[in-house]
Amino acid sequence: PIWPLPRVWIGQAYPGHRTVGLLLIVPFITAVGVILGHYRLASGSILVPAVLHGTLNAQVGGLPAVLVAVDSPLLGGLMGLGGIIVLWAVALWILRRSDAPEC
Repeated sequence: PIWPLPRVWIGQAYPGHRTVGLLLIVPFITAVGVILGHYRLASGSILVPAVLHGTLNAQVGGLPAVLVAVDSPLLGGLMGLGGIIVLWAVALWILRRSDAPEC
């Protein structure tokens, strides 16, 4: 999906780093899409991934973002490089599981 790209371009996500932010948002939303897609297929309901998406949105801009000091939004936080690595580890684990639903 391309809907997060304008948010990055105006500086809301990755403030001060528009160009690099555009490069980071693609692997972020792809990993999140794999995870949410898995829960959609596994649960048979749109409600489970919808609640998870809302929880993700609350985490990205909520209390954890305030409590964790990060020098650069490119490195820390869930949307930074560290978070993207963790999300991709989870996404790859889901994709490699033998009982994961095939698309």
